[in-house]
Amino acid sequence: MSESHSLPTPEQVNKIVIGLFGDDALVKKATGPIDTNNVVVAKYADSDHGLHRLVVCDLAFANNAGAALTMISPGVVADAIKAKEVPENIFDNFREVLNIFVNLFSDTARGRLVLDGVDAPTATADEATATALKAPVERADFEVTVPRYGSGRLTLLAC
Repeated sequence: MSESHSLPTPEQVNKIVIGLFGDDALVKKATGPIDTNNVVVAKYADSDHGLHRLVVCDLAFANNAGAALTMISPGVVADAIKAKEVPENIFDNFREVLNIFVNLFSDTARGRLVLDGVDAPTATADEATATALKAPVERADFEVTVPRYGSGRLTLLAC
């Protein structure tokens, strides 16, 4: 578990998101917590696989960001969100986005973290992940707009 608990600000998250999706991307604080049902969960750990941070994303953000990375049609994204799924090709792209998101924690985590796994919406969380989802040490909730695709929710958790 992490000893340093400060999470990135909306401005820090926005810098990464703009780098990925362009100047029209926007991150702002969300008004409430994300519903942790049917989400994508990225796990960031140290070299001993100790869990330090989670990134929890709703299906809208996962689909929007994953599709935008390789310019998949916004219509495909809308259909996937409506069907409450993340197609395999979009999920694979989104994993790359989450790999870049490790940079969100370079200044706020103790030591170097790596992406240690990504749980699909249908996955059952392991014990450490389930505990962190229920009782994080710190959380930051954001709404992220991906240009041409739409908005979704992103939550950062310190474990």
